[in-house]
Formats: sequence, C-alpha cells, structure tokens
Amino acid sequence: MGEHEKADHAAQARQHIDWVHEWQSEEGATEATHLATALVAQAEATLALAEQQRIANLIAFLATRPDNHTQGRLQTEIRKGLGL
Repeated sequence: MGEHEKADHAAQARQHIDWVHEWQSEEGATEATHLATALVAQAEATLALAEQQRIANLIAFLATRPDNHTQGRLQTEIRKGLGL
C-alpha cells in the first residue's frame, strides 16, 4: 500500500475472518479455535457497529442539506445500508 492510499480496514478484517474460518475447519474444535471464534465474533460486531455509524452519519448529513444535489445518491446508500 502506498503512502497516501487509504486502508480498507473492514475488507482486511473480513479477509482475516475468512482465514480464521478456514483454519478452524481444518483444525477442528480446540481451545485455540474456540478463542478464535470469540475474536471473530467481536470483529464482526465491530464491523456491524461501524456500518451502522456510517449510515447514521449519512442520515445526519442528509438532514443538514435537504437541497443537496447528492440527496438521491445518499438516500440510495442509506436504503441499501438498512436493507430496504
């Protein structure tokens, strides 16, 4: 990654979660895989909270700029984020 590139931490976390799932299926149930399961659950919950905060920020931004020319795009992103 270059000096000025933005890291996609959510994508990196999802990749690590996938790697843990692969390792768990190969390793079986051990103390280590049980601990990894707890850590994966925590990572997934954190990612969910980050997504909800992003949606809340979009809603707040939209509320402050009702005449904004990007209103349609923001509403689409909000609906998608809410699963509507």
